[in-house]
Amino acid sequence: MRIAVCDDKKIDLDEISKMLDEYSAYRDSFDVYYELFSNYTALKDRIDEFDVFVLDYMMPDIDGLTFSRTIREKYKHSKTIIFMTAYPDFVYDAFEVRTHRFLKKPVDKSKFFEALDSHSADSLANKKLLVKSNGNNTVIGLNSIYYFEVSKKDTYIYYDDACIRVHRTIESFERELEPFGFFRIHRSYLVNMSKIKEIDSGTVSLTNGEKLAISKKRYILLCEKYLKTIQAKF
Repeated sequence: MRIAVCDDKKIDLDEISKMLDEYSAYRDSFDVYYELFSNYTALKDRIDEFDVFVLDYMMPDIDGLTFSRTIREKYKHSKTIIFMTAYPDFVYDAFEVRTHRFLKKPVDKSKFFEALDSHSADSLANKKLLVKSNGNNTVIGLNSIYYFEVSKKDTYIYYDDACIRVHRTIESFERELEPFGFFRIHRSYLVNMSKIKEIDSGTVSLTNGEKLAISKKRYILLCEKYLKTIQAKF
């Protein structure tokens, strides 16, 4: 998750920065990168670099609503906008640019974390994986994937009630999908943690009824990441 924070007040930037550091440490099942900006002029040419924009509504150069229109005109629904302001009367204007959340200053940490969690859930729901198998391209929704299994130089993807074989390493899938809640529980398996029903000392039980072996070296880290994934839902 790449986040741009824009506010002309240093005290507010510092506070949001502290929250994001805490959020990044707490939600380590995916990567969080953020950058701070004190004006929209510095940010306007770098919009494509970020997924989430945490914006002060009232700014001296360009107001937040005008800047958000620029985001929506070019990127439609693909960017998430979170407004923060000391003037809650502006909330109705914010609906025009399909604001994800509108947070009143001083920003409440729990509400800010919930806004970021909600963005992550929405991103996963809309994220697609494009793979090639036997010369044909197949698009698979990440939410539908249970796990990946390696076999020699091929990887099998188990999703919905289907399975597809692709000539691609499981390591490449791990690098791509770890930020979206996938975890390598064993040298042979990469699992969607949202599909885990139960974990015991030797196996993972998935919501489709299958059970997969856990590497002893990965067991503790899996439990830690899975706990944080569960906590993120509440």
